[in-house]
Amino acid sequence: MDIDRQGGDMADICIEMKKTETDRFLATEPGICHNHYWIKETLNKTAKKALKHSLVTLSSSKRKYSSYKKPGGAMIIAHGRTRGRITTYGNDDYGRWSWMRLNSKLGGIMVLSAYQVGNQLDFNNGKKGSKTARLQQHSMLQEANRTCTPREAFVRDLIKFPLPARGRGDSILIMGDFNKIFDTNAGMMDVADALGLVDLMEVKLKTQKFATRHGTRQTKELITH
Repeated sequence: MDIDRQGGDMADICIEMKKTETDRFLATEPGICHNHYWIKETLNKTAKKALKHSLVTLSSSKRKYSSYKKPGGAMIIAHGRTRGRITTYGNDDYGRWSWMRLNSKLGGIMVLSAYQVGNQLDFNNGKKGSKTARLQQHSMLQEANRTCTPREAFVRDLIKFPLPARGRGDSILIMGDFNKIFDTNAGMMDVADALGLVDLMEVKLKTQKFATRHGTRQTKELITH
């Protein structure tokens, strides 16, 4: 996303949400850093200007750079009646997902927007930039004395994080770019099995593809309880 003091891409997103009556917008890889105060301030002010009773939760790693641009991350925008149903919300310290919990007539719903880094090598003959989302997570895992790869950590932590909500009987909705086809060999299948999730697009629409402005591509999955 490109952000300026007038809102930039955030203003366009909020206008489109209002026009299409979209009450929740989930995004992966917004590529902006939540550690810059003016970014959080601009996102919130822009949302409040266009949307009624809005809430924005933005996830990025704890790494802070001079530029507000930073690979990876996740974001959720909610407004209107949905805003009044939100009981709590937050972000992952590694910048892998944003989340919020909503009340409903049938119980709680935990909604997550998640991004899993690709499976490329951490280093490629020095050609890869030092700010890639994978390298950010790799260094933070090392600082925490965790020897797993960023993708292994993503699967383990994404299973662990919603377990208390599942224990309360909450439904779970995860939308994300997982950089992996959702099949028996995917780490996300472990997440689905552990949390009792299914592929929503496959169940409801009988497809794993969706349209983008660049054509049609395979989903990186939307799964729900």
